[in-house]
Amino acid sequence: MPARGDLARTLRRLVDAASQPVVPLTPGVPVCRRKVLASRETLWELADRLTSSDPVEARGVAQVRLLLLAGDGPLYHRRGADDLEPAVQAALAALEFSL
Repeated sequence: MPARGDLARTLRRLVDAASQPVVPLTPGVPVCRRKVLASRETLWELADRLTSSDPVEARGVAQVRLLLLAGDGPLYHRRGADDLEPAVQAALAALEFSL
């Protein structure tokens, strides 16, 4: 649960940061604000799912972690790409626990 909470907080911070004015010269790879804002509702849903007490699949947690950490992934700037929403939907679906 602590790792899931950390991931959820990171997702929420990304959405909040994307809706704030741009701060030039900040460290790290900049997220694509346009894609984050377009997928805001699904990112919140993903964060809510991570913080729920319901069980989740480990592969889904791994997908969320990869989504956040891969600097060349859909969260970050890639000219003309509209790939964030499908990636977030896939991570959400991968969290669903099945016996």
